[in-house]
Amino acid sequence: MAANLLLISVGPVQGFIAAGRRGQDLWAGSQLLSDVSATIALAVGGASATLIFPAGLGTTDGSAGPSVANKILVQLPDDQDPADVAQAATKAANAWLEGQFERLFPWHASALDVERARQQILGTGRNDGMLELFWAAAPIATTYGAAREQVEAALAARKNTRDWGPVAWGAMVPKSPIDGERETVVLERVWGRSRLATTPAERRAEARRLRLKLGIEPEETLDGPGMLKRLQQVRTSSDQPPRIHGTAHMAAAPLLRRIAARHQEARVSAYIKALADLGIPVEEELRIRIDGDTQVDLGGVRTPRAFAADGSAGFDGLIFFEGQLEKLCQTDDAEQDAAVLMQARRRLRQLLRHLDLAEGPTPYYALIQADGDQMGRVLSDLAKDRDDGLERHQHFGRTLESEFASQCPALIASHGGSLIYAGGDDVLALVPLHTLLDVCKALRTLFAEVARQAVGDSPVKPPTLSIGVAICHHLHPMFDARQLAREAEHLAKTGRPGVAGRNALAITMDKRSGSTVSAVGSFAEAPHLVDRLWLWMDMLARGDLPDGVAFELEESMRPFELATAGADEAARALLRRILVRKRDDRGELLGAEVRALVDQELAPRPGEAVADAARRISVEIQIARLLLRARKDAEWEVRR
Repeated sequence: MAANLLLISVGPVQGFIAAGRRGQDLWAGSQLLSDVSATIALAVGGASATLIFPAGLGTTDGSAGPSVANKILVQLPDDQDPADVAQAATKAANAWLEGQFERLFPWHASALDVERARQQILGTGRNDGMLELFWAAAPIATTYGAAREQVEAALAARKNTRDWGPVAWGAMVPKSPIDGERETVVLERVWGRSRLATTPAERRAEARRLRLKLGIEPEETLDGPGMLKRLQQVRTSSDQPPRIHGTAHMAAAPLLRRIAARHQEARVSAYIKALADLGIPVEEELRIRIDGDTQVDLGGVRTPRAFAADGSAGFDGLIFFEGQLEKLCQTDDAEQDAAVLMQARRRLRQLLRHLDLAEGPTPYYALIQADGDQMGRVLSDLAKDRDDGLERHQHFGRTLESEFASQCPALIASHGGSLIYAGGDDVLALVPLHTLLDVCKALRTLFAEVARQAVGDSPVKPPTLSIGVAICHHLHPMFDARQLAREAEHLAKTGRPGVAGRNALAITMDKRSGSTVSAVGSFAEAPHLVDRLWLWMDMLARGDLPDGVAFELEESMRPFELATAGADEAARALLRRILVRKRDDRGELLGAEVRALVDQELAPRPGEAVADAARRISVEIQIARLLLRARKDAEWEVRR
């Protein structure tokens, strides 16, 4: 009997990671997926088996970096039946998940339908739990490379023939608002409708107590998997706040640097104390964990990642946004709530005026999703017609894990961001706008260096990295922000007319006032998108480029949306006329540097019309305007 390759896939990725309302939900989902994958990898990678992916797990200290990907590949000896190993791995995964359930849910029987949650998470024995585990095996009849391609194809076919069956937890209760797939497990008393309390005030008090205990918002009807992720974040003691920074905190990050640059930490502490004196439960509602260094050096300023509360905990930056304060001013007395909210807003406005930000900080942040390009092609080429294909795959995976994924937490944190997931070639992170371009460039540079090391001395062309960025308002639903980041990553990989796909950066900006716009550029271009955005920002900051030129360029191209013959020449003539007459912020005609850059960007690209080029420039300037505003909030030099 020949040795076999066993490939196991853990899912659903969408349900684990994407379905969530908060940044913390994304982290909790990705951590669950990673922990289940690690459990399976340890179960199948016994002494007689050879673990290929993840290559680093169990070889030294039992760690494969910050996260483990959801596909596990192992070579089994000829005396092991793949079906038996896969069954043992499935039992190990289910046992781990059951342990998490028993650790978290029984303590909340007064607020949750524990039995319905059990059925949704663990299932009823009919493959109806939250885990989707698929496996396929193939004998190594000739070469390892051929067997790997065979097992990949078999797993894809297995996923297309997944098992379906009726669920057992249906009930006449609301569905989860995140995906509408499963019924809620939150009991009505959490929504203030309990008949056990004698007065409305008592019902509201009980509901608020239970919501804090569960970590949910009013009327948030989460299902079992949603509550599993949320309970992962709820602190079990006073020194265990939620793990990751939220979207509002990321949006407030430029303000944190301004406060540090002006040495106004004491004034912020006084503001937080004033909120506490108003009866706002800052210790319960605002504490977040600070991973790694509590401060980072941003442009020569030691900037706090969060204003320290105690030890490794800090206060969430949501306190700098008026729209977020209302959530904190909810007691049993509506009239008192209104009075407290008015006082809290007054205190915030006083602080912002003192910091010369009377209009408030920039309310936007960035969600980065990066992924390696053509990884399947690289893996196939590394193992094709080679006797050492398995060893090369192990080296490739181990190098990505130890030199790229394991470095991502420090890289993201050093720019004031929060890593959600880093496994192999995949990265998901929350990043503030004033460091966004630096993060994108650093990620791409690090991946390029590590990819060259990973392919070793083979003639295989190293993979590249495509980065998708979603710029969203901090109140924008996280589920939608995740979808925008995914679409941006897809745009970076596929490109558009005039822009080649892969080894690229795509930025999608979804502002509350205006339509959603996207810019994409290959890192092989000169200047590439990051450098062009820096140029636009520099010109806007100096006043060489008028603030409204982006929208004038966009409007001027509307007559050419349906034009065909002769449209390019007419559009180019109109643009030149606009640029010749346009004046900068000082009232002077546009300088030669500005017109030269615009002319260069308007140069014809394969498959791109002049009107499309003008819109591309318009979008880039619009994005640069928002990034410049964040840099100004941070009081950071625009030039790199």
